Amino acid sequence: MDFPEWWCRWIFGVVSSARSSILVNGAPTFEFDCGKGLRQGDPISPFLFIIVMEALSGLINKACLIGALNGVVLKNGGPVLSHLLYADNAMIMGISVGANMNRVSNWDPVVKVFKTRLSKWKAITLSIGGRVTLIKLVLESLPTYYFSIYKAPIGVIKKLEVLIKKFLWGGGGTEGDKVHWLAWDKVTLPKRSGGLGLSTLDLCDNALLLKWMWRYRDEYEALWRKAIDAIHGSKRKWDTVPCNRRIPGTWSRLVAAVYRLKVQDEDVYNMFRGIVGNGRRIRFWIDSWVTQMPLRSLFPYLFRLEKDKWCFVADRIGLNNDLVVVSWSWNRYPTSDDHCRELVECQRLVDGIRLSNKEDGWKWNDGSNEIFSVAMVKKWLKGEELLWKARNELIFSSKRRGVVEIVSDVKSMGYLWYRSRVKTTLVD
Repeated sequence: MDFPEWWCRWIFGVVSSARSSILVNGAPTFEFDCGKGLRQGDPISPFLFIIVMEALSGLINKACLIGALNGVVLKNGGPVLSHLLYADNAMIMGISVGANMNRVSNWDPVVKVFKTRLSKWKAITLSIGGRVTLIKLVLESLPTYYFSIYKAPIGVIKKLEVLIKKFLWGGGGTEGDKVHWLAWDKVTLPKRSGGLGLSTLDLCDNALLLKWMWRYRDEYEALWRKAIDAIHGSKRKWDTVPCNRRIPGTWSRLVAAVYRLKVQDEDVYNMFRGIVGNGRRIRFWIDSWVTQMPLRSLFPYLFRLEKDKWCFVADRIGLNNDLVVVSWSWNRYPTSDDHCRELVECQRLVDGIRLSNKEDGWKWNDGSNEIFSVAMVKKWLKGEELLWKARNELIFSSKRRGVVEIVSDVKSMGYLWYRSRVKTTLVD
C-alpha cells in the first residue's frame, strides 16, 4: 500500500516489542515476548485492522474481476455482493439471517437489560426526578438496536412498560407494588401538557422504524438501498418504498409496520416530501413532492394514462424560453372530462417548479421545513403541534379546520395540564 519503509519499521517495532505475563493464583509470572498478533486492547490494533481490511477487500475485488470469485448476484440489475466488512468482522459470500423477532422469547435480552438497569436498589435511592432521568436514558439507549430494525410485539411493549412503571413509582420489590399516582397515558404527555415528558415504547419503536424510510429516500447511492431495490423492486407496484411481501424478512416486516402507521387518519410515510433540485431522483408520480400526497393519488385518471409510471421529475419538466414546459407521455391522449379536469389541475401545480443544478433532497413535512430527526417524529406522533397540524391540512390537503375544533384541542390539552397540578377535577 506504498507506506514508507521507516513507518513500517515503527509499526513492526511496536508489535514485536510487546511483552506479556500470566497471572497464576493472582500473582504474575515472568514476562515473555509475544510471537505474533497484537495485545488485547492495544490502541493501534483498529488502525492495523483497517489497513489489512483494505488490502483484503482489494484482493477480493480482483478475484471477482478475473472470475475466481462470483459473489452474490442480485436480480433486477442489482449490485454484486462479494464481501461485507464492518468494524472488526468480515463476511464473504453470505448474508446473515437474524432470528424471528415476532416471537416474544427472542426479546428476552432486552427485557433482561431493562431489569438490570431499572433495578430495585436504584429505585429506592433515587428521587422521582432521578428516576425520570434514568428512564429517559434507558429509553434513548437500550432499545435503539432492536427498535430501529424490528417492530416489537405488543406483549414485549407491555412487559417493558410494566418494569418502567414499577421503577417510576418506586415499587417492584418484596414489599409489593407502590401506588401509581397518575395514569401512564398522562405520565407520557409533554411537560408543558402536564406530563413528565416520557415516551411510550411503541412511539419510540415507530419513530426509529421511520428513520429507515428516511434513510431509504436520503441515501440514494447507498449499497444497502441498491440491494433493497434489486430484491424488492417491482415495476408492477407503485409503492413509494419497494417491498415484496412474498419475500419474508426484516425489511418486509419493517415496511408493513410503517404502512400501517397512521396519525389522524393520515399515512405517516407521506410526511416525507421531496425538495426538487435537478429532478433526477424524485419520481414524478410516485413520490410526494408538489403536495403532501403523490400525484398518482391526486390524479388517478392521468396516472392510468401515463406511459412511464416510474418517470422522474426531470423527465417531465423542462424549460423553453424561460417557460415551464411539461413533456407528457400518454398511452392515449386524455379526452374525457375527468382526464381534462385533472390535466388542468396537474399543469397548474407544476407550473411553478424550476429545476436547478442541485441534487434532489428530502424533508420531514410537518411544517417546520427541517430535516428528519427521531426526536421530531416523536413530537409529531404525540400530536403536540396542534396549530401546525391545522396549518398543514389547509396548505397541503385544502382541508380547513374550524376555529372551534382548534380551540377544542387546545382546551383539552390545557385541561390535562390543570388537572395534573390541582386536587380538584372541576375547571371553571
